[in-house]
Amino acid sequence: MPPLLSAFRHGGLALFVWILGVAAPALAQSSSFPAERGFIRARAFQMPFNLPPGDMTKVQSVKLYVRPASGREWQLHATATPAQTRYDPASRQQVGIFEVRLDQDGSYEFGIMTVFSDGTSDPPSIEALRPEQTVTVDTVAPEVVLRALPGRKTADGSLVVGYEWRVTDEHLARNTVRIDGRWFDAAAWSPLGTETEGRQEWTIPAGRRMEVRVTAADKAGNVSTRVIVLGQGGGNVAGPTGRSPGDGPVLPQTNFRLVNSRTIQLTYRIHERPPSGLDHLELWVTRLGNKWERVDGNFAAPNDQSDTAEIPYEAAQDGTYGFTIIAYSRAGIASRPAPKNNDPPQLWVEVDTKPPTATLKTVRLARPDDARSLLLEWSAEDKNLEALPIIFEYAELDSAGNASPNWKELTAPLPNSGRYVCATPQLSPSAYQFRVRMHVFDRAGNVNTIEHPQPISIDVMKPQVEIFDVKSSKSSASGLPPESPRPSGGGNSPITPSGPASGLPPALPDHSPSGKSPGAPMLPPPGANSKPGAGPAFSPMLPPPTGNLQLTEPPSLPGRNN
Repeated sequence: MPPLLSAFRHGGLALFVWILGVAAPALAQSSSFPAERGFIRARAFQMPFNLPPGDMTKVQSVKLYVRPASGREWQLHATATPAQTRYDPASRQQVGIFEVRLDQDGSYEFGIMTVFSDGTSDPPSIEALRPEQTVTVDTVAPEVVLRALPGRKTADGSLVVGYEWRVTDEHLARNTVRIDGRWFDAAAWSPLGTETEGRQEWTIPAGRRMEVRVTAADKAGNVSTRVIVLGQGGGNVAGPTGRSPGDGPVLPQTNFRLVNSRTIQLTYRIHERPPSGLDHLELWVTRLGNKWERVDGNFAAPNDQSDTAEIPYEAAQDGTYGFTIIAYSRAGIASRPAPKNNDPPQLWVEVDTKPPTATLKTVRLARPDDARSLLLEWSAEDKNLEALPIIFEYAELDSAGNASPNWKELTAPLPNSGRYVCATPQLSPSAYQFRVRMHVFDRAGNVNTIEHPQPISIDVMKPQVEIFDVKSSKSSASGLPPESPRPSGGGNSPITPSGPASGLPPALPDHSPSGKSPGAPMLPPPGANSKPGAGPAFSPMLPPPTGNLQLTEPPSLPGRNN
């Protein structure tokens, strides 16, 4: 997401606050559709701010306020002090960070209040706060509906297939809807359209199948992809929608986190310190929300120089846990009452330590005689699968069959469609084999890696061999048979050698019009009409073959029916 930069001037000092990005796994953030300005696809992100080093003593604290864009009351969200900043040599400024965590999607306004060492503030009151920045949080991908139409046969045996689709999203980005198609065994996709809804029909040969893919993105960078197979045995839809069950439980009005460890570190923030100071904190936990239990022991409050700290919790097993923290002042006043049955927690945490279940079924050339494309087939299951959970990698094999330790990306992150045809990787000139492995990720950070047991060879060339010479122990150095002796009478007729030692057939009878025998046709000497590697030489007794061998391109997709 591009930085959202705002400058706030309080008295003689300027504060610069901007959103740098989202603290989320790199794979979850990788997308060909970047977020637009003012949109973000995470509820937790950072807002850094700068302080000039010379003004460190003038500022007591910087407070970040937030409210929904609908215009409700401002709520204090985070407080930072100059002691929590660090010096940045590049900007020559003191840099601090606000940790922003929002309960739900929506548009939010942010305001800044600076409290000075003399007790004054700018603005002087919460009522005087003005929104300096608006951010829209959108964590839900577009909803893509893709259905196959009933097929029907034509008089010539062809099959009429079709599909209909619809893409909806409150913040759908412009020019991101893409509809592509390809033959079932092809590698490259061809564009079919960019409309948000509609239907199309195609006439395809009997026995053929084609794939149709619909992709859409919203302004926050969330992406949805759906793929359908049309034709014989088709009609199955694969790929996650924007609102699939795998997106996790719907927990409105509260935070939700996924972790892959049963040792949980709960990070909390103190928004306000009473005059008496903080005494201790209590941790309450629930499994289903209908029964709360207090965790044994009191937890020490953070020191006065820090507003954040952590409380450890050890989960007994995988599952969902709800947590609420209560702070007590030294005067004995609690930050909130103890939670009762059915009260919502401050935070839901799902513990998921199990990697996805997956099987790598097929890795082979899409066509046995064509090394340009690779067919990948798999199955993967997990209740918390990523939206694009599949990544394939490859490693070259050397002449001894040893795989390179440097695995390279074979595909970008893929939807869990179970099948994908990709281009064969470009290997080094001396390599013709490679290995393939698959990574399957879930949203908790677990990964299952499966390596295909057999190497893949891109050498599909057939060896060629030909006979281009005949040698005999009684042949002359030139390779021609020795001349036969002629009769002393000087006749013109050739003499048929006798005995099998000559290796020549008997002379043919005379059938020429002149009555003279033309004799046996002479074979060309070796090398006269053939050269190694130039193909076989054709006998003068046979006519040369006619016609040229032509390579044809794969058929294009069928034309759309009107």
